Amino acid sequence: MQTAAKTKAELNAEIEELKAQLASQIAPPVVGTAPSVETTTHIPRQYQEAVNTILNDKFKIEIDYPDDSPTFAFSVLVPKEYSNAGEQHWVAYGEDRRTRVVNNADGVAGVKQWVQKVYDNFDNETKSRITIQRTT
Repeated sequence: MQTAAKTKAELNAEIEELKAQLASQIAPPVVGTAPSVETTTHIPRQYQEAVNTILNDKFKIEIDYPDDSPTFAFSVLVPKEYSNAGEQHWVAYGEDRRTRVVNNADGVAGVKQWVQKVYDNFDNETKSRITIQRTT
């Protein structure tokens, strides 16, 4: 019985030692404002027009075309004045990014569908401000 208890204690000690080693290898999280990465990827005119029509021209977009993939990542960058993300989110990430993978075959229809979902996520007051500022 004592041998089994000693083995269990030794195993627990080894586990704690491994945890400590792993913890020392993990970098601490970076807290602060992360700058948005400017894209040099071509944005099709129809995609920008969809954003300007459904949202407004204060919303920026980014597209990432992975190599050898029939899809692309489409991101809407929500200006802070419209964002419903909390302050902690802004401190941690520095932006409010809404991303969806869109099939190339869906093209502008897939983009419009995602932009509409982003718009629908806002409360009525924010939707009104977005709409009013769309026409000015």
